Formats: sequence, structure tokens, C-alpha cells
Amino acid sequence: SILIFKADGSLLLSPDNKSTLPKNEIISQDWFHTVLNYNIDDYNMYFSAPHIQHLIPLKFPWVITFSKKIYYVDENGSKQNAILMIDMNFSLISEMIRSATLGTNGYLYILDNKAEIIYHPKQTLIYAGLFSEDTEAIEQQVFGTFVNKYKGRDRLTIIQTVNNSKWKLVGVVYLDELTKGMNKIIFFVILLTIILSLSSIIVTWFVTKKITAPIKLLEKEMDDFEFETSRLPYPIEGSTEVVALSKTYIQMIIRIRKLMGDIVTAQDLKRKSEFEALEAKINPHFLYNTLDSVIWLAEQGDTEDVVTLVQALSKLFRVSISSGHEIISIEEEIEHVSNYLLIQKMRYQNFDFEIDLPDELKNCPTIKLIIQPIVENAIYHGIKYLVDPGFITIKIKSEDDKSILISVADNGVGIDSDTIESLFDQEKRINNKESKSNGIGLSNVQERIKLAYGEEYGVSVESELDLGTTVFIKIPKQKALVKLKVASS
Repeated sequence: SILIFKADGSLLLSPDNKSTLPKNEIISQDWFHTVLNYNIDDYNMYFSAPHIQHLIPLKFPWVITFSKKIYYVDENGSKQNAILMIDMNFSLISEMIRSATLGTNGYLYILDNKAEIIYHPKQTLIYAGLFSEDTEAIEQQVFGTFVNKYKGRDRLTIIQTVNNSKWKLVGVVYLDELTKGMNKIIFFVILLTIILSLSSIIVTWFVTKKITAPIKLLEKEMDDFEFETSRLPYPIEGSTEVVALSKTYIQMIIRIRKLMGDIVTAQDLKRKSEFEALEAKINPHFLYNTLDSVIWLAEQGDTEDVVTLVQALSKLFRVSISSGHEIISIEEEIEHVSNYLLIQKMRYQNFDFEIDLPDELKNCPTIKLIIQPIVENAIYHGIKYLVDPGFITIKIKSEDDKSILISVADNGVGIDSDTIESLFDQEKRINNKESKSNGIGLSNVQERIKLAYGEEYGVSVESELDLGTTVFIKIPKQKALVKLKVASS
């Protein structure tokens, strides 16, 4: 039935205009006074629990009552509140739910918004206390599914909340019923999968081994070549492609060995030639200047100094020759420089010198004739032009655990920055006559050190005009002499 009541509980509209309960009993009904206080615009509704309908005489069916606050316009044109009430036949709802099946023993039931059972297929057993439902686990759920154990059986519970009424439609399915009959199928599927997988693995392993075994042998030969370069790789048997690849690899190794030998030989010859050529540039330059000093003393008639000078010269050449050794000790190199400075001091008489060589560095090895050309430049291009006496200081010290630093400092006229930049530039020395005379010894010492020890070692220059010049020579610090025999001409 569908009925509309005024706010005072009197009947406003009924399809059959039959009498109902008195107004005071209507007002006391939950479905009436609950929605009377609702706001019409909020669309609030009320759904009652199943009950026997008794508003219309002689009709007492089980119903669910729906009510909602509405308004109507009276004869004066004013809006008045009213309550719309609809009774829905509960037997129809229960029949619909009862007809839904979830497995063999699964079922559906309805809870209201207070988690009270509205309908349950085992309602009679529940009322009799012979059956209970797990409503506590569902009370906090709005929708979705979860699995829990209830009375010893695992259950899948499905929840859907009905709009407006906030009732919950709950489905219960027993998991053992879902999986019943599937276990055997799953077992056969898993067994078949395992058999097929093992068969595929075995077949694949045999095929792969037959194909890749020769390739792995060739790979091993390539790895072994890194440690056994003297042995030729063994020919690999297998497919046509692998055999061809093996032959090509062997030919490549033979060719690489020949090229490596040619490169090593060529580099050794080139290095030796460059070494000898650079040393040859220094010795004639030094000898020319020394003999010039001897001639000058002889012209002065100073035979005693000539003898001293020639003796010093002989000692110079003894160190220069060094029994054919390119590597000498720093002590021998300093002895060579001392003799040279003694010769030059006898000629110019306008400078003095000081040498500081720590005892722990005396036996350290060095290539010969790297300090004397620097000292020669200090005399001829620095001190020679001074009015006051000059002074040359030679210091040898350890820069760190790996390097030795030799410094040659003078108080000469100094060198401008442009000239310093051109000292190590071969092209500028060729085109600039003045810079060529200033840097022939310095540049050759630089090249000899780099050829012998590498790019991180060599010569650097610091200078200021009218204050002097300091040349730094950096060589490696070695524990034992490395003797290189140079072929004599």
C-alpha cells in the first residue's frame, strides 16, 4: 500500500480511502516521527525492519515500510509538511533472496544499518537459538570481500551496501565448496606442466650443448691467449661456421704477433735513435763553450790554470762517457757539474756557487748531463751580463716518495714571460735566432727526461727580470740503478 499522512497524523491520501489507526497511534510509529524531523531537501529516507502491517483493517501481511518527508499545497496555496509511507511486501523480497544460490550451501541475507538481521534464510533457526550469524565481522565493512573461519569452516563473505537504506546485502560462500572438484583438475594441470617443462629443459639442454660447446671452446682459447701468448690456439671442430671462425681467429693471432713484434722493434730503434740524437746535440754545444774558455786562458799565458782547466775537462768527459752508461748516480752528475762550474769560474771570476746534495739521495739514479746544460744557460744568459758578482745555487731534495726535485737558481738578469714560453717550443726556436741560443740545452734536457721517464717528469722555469731565474728538474725516485747501454760510434 501507499499512504500519505499530514503532519498531525491524519490520513491525507489513500488509494482505497479506507480508515487507518487513530492519529495518536500514527504519530507514535517510528517511520512517522523519525522522518518528520528530517529536512526535505536532504532526501533522507527511513526503512523499517520486517513487521506485520496493521494500518489497514483486515490486511495483516509482513511488510517493510519505507517513509519520507514531503510537502503538499493546501487550499490556501500554502506548503504543508506530509509523510509518504510505502509498505513493500516482504515475502517477495525473501523469495528473491532465497532463490539466489551460492554453491551448495551458500546463502544471502540482509542486515540493516544497525547490523540487525532483516532477512536470513535460516531465520527460524536463529529465532530458536539453533543458529547464529557472524554479524560482528561484517559490522565495520561497507562493501568488498574477505575470508574468515567461522564454526570451523573457511568462508568467503561478499558485502554490498544498498543505497539510501544503508542495508547490507551479504553473501556467504564456503571455500571448500568452491574448491571441491577443482583439486583433481589442478593436480593434473600441475603434473602435465611439470612433465612438459622437464621435457623442454632436457631437449633444450641437449640442443644448446651441441651448438654452444664448440663456441665455448673457442671462447676459452681466446681467454687463454691473454696469459699464454706464445701458444697458438687449437683448431676447433664443429659446425662449418665455427670451424671457419676458428681458422680466422688463428690467422688473426699470427698476424697480431707479427705486428706486435714489428712495433716493439720499431719503437726500440726509434727511442734509441732519439736518445742518441738528443745527447749528441748537448755534447758539442758544451764542448764548444769549454774549449772557448781554454783558448782564452791560453791566450792569457796562464799555463797553470790551463792545466787545471784541462784536468777538469778530462773529468767532465770521464763522467760524460760513463763507461757507455746512460744512467749514473746523482752524486756523479753533481761531480760533473762541479767540474764544469770550476772551469767557468776560472774564466769569468765573477760568480760563486753552492751545491746541496743530501747523503740519502747521492746514490739515486738519473740520466746523465741534465744539470750541466741548465747551469751553462745560467752562466751564459744570466750571470754573464751582471756588473755585480753572480751566485748559482743547486739543491737536490725529495719532492715526495716518488719524485726528486733538482733546482738550479741564479741571480742573473732573468727571462721575460714570452721568452719562457718559447724555450720549449721547437718551431719558435727555429724561427727565432735569439731564443735558439738561449734554449738549446734546456729543450734537449726536457725531451731526454720525457723520453726516459714519461710526460709527468721534466723541466719547468720560474723567472723575473733583474731578479734571477730558477729552473726545476723533476725525475722519478728509484731504488736501484737502471742501466741502459748506448752503442758507441
